[in-house]
Amino acid sequence: MLDITDVIIEAMPFADQLIEWCHKHPEFKDALKFSNPDNFLALGAVLTSSTQNVPDDEVIGYLAYDMKLKYFKQDFIINIGGRHETFMLYTKLPNKRYGSYVQHINQFYARYGKNGAYADTHHLSLEDLDAIGKPDLSERARSTIALAKRIGANGKHEPSQDELHDVLRKIREARQESKLVV
Repeated sequence: MLDITDVIIEAMPFADQLIEWCHKHPEFKDALKFSNPDNFLALGAVLTSSTQNVPDDEVIGYLAYDMKLKYFKQDFIINIGGRHETFMLYTKLPNKRYGSYVQHINQFYARYGKNGAYADTHHLSLEDLDAIGKPDLSERARSTIALAKRIGANGKHEPSQDELHDVLRKIREARQESKLVV
């Protein structure tokens, strides 16, 4: 049975290997903020970087809007060794269920945040995102906030399995077409 999180994962600008990883590792998938669509909306954007502390690892920051607290939260996915074979998620889970591939966000800061790297990047306001200087990111953030307001006013639409499959098919077609464009 397809769920909304499966569709969101495929719509994210994740590498194919990370999408596959999410589908193969349910504990990883379930720990992603947007796996809780009653509280979070995926921004549909990632911020990638590397760190001097562990230069071979790729840091993938993904953003979700907390509809209750009304600010953005950034969790981090690490592409271990930059090889797209193993991924680690750093987040803060209310149920404190961490495991082999899901660790508490404080572990991220201990490993990758030395010398102030990534300081103050877990909770972000719209102004913080604007300060990054990427107009597309700011526009996505504003659209996400507007969607959260519409959901708050009108309630959330629960898509049928047919709707989910149709959207997933369209996402996969668009991803395939973008790979064909050189």
